[in-house]
Amino acid sequence: MVFPLWGEQTLLTLGQSPDAARLAQQYLFGLAWGAAPALWFLAIHSFMCAVNRPEPVLWITLAAIPVNAVLVYLLMYGKLALPRSSCSERVLPRPL
Repeated sequence: MVFPLWGEQTLLTLGQSPDAARLAQQYLFGLAWGAAPALWFLAIHSFMCAVNRPEPVLWITLAAIPVNAVLVYLLMYGKLALPRSSCSERVLPRPL
């Protein structure tokens, strides 16, 4: 995940505009946070399939769906004193 951390410099070198490179860098920082858990889950999935026990991976996946929904709600709308996502102001109206 070294390249996403230097994405802005790479994009500037390739001739991208500074504004687009800065926005892409913000996205890549968020992407870097998800790489380690994704690789960890892939390792568990591969191991459990190799020992013919896919059930734990199924339960992890099913448990992750509501957790993901709650986190999206909290982060998009800034509930529980969490910062509101800046992209939600342009895309989603504030709930009543």
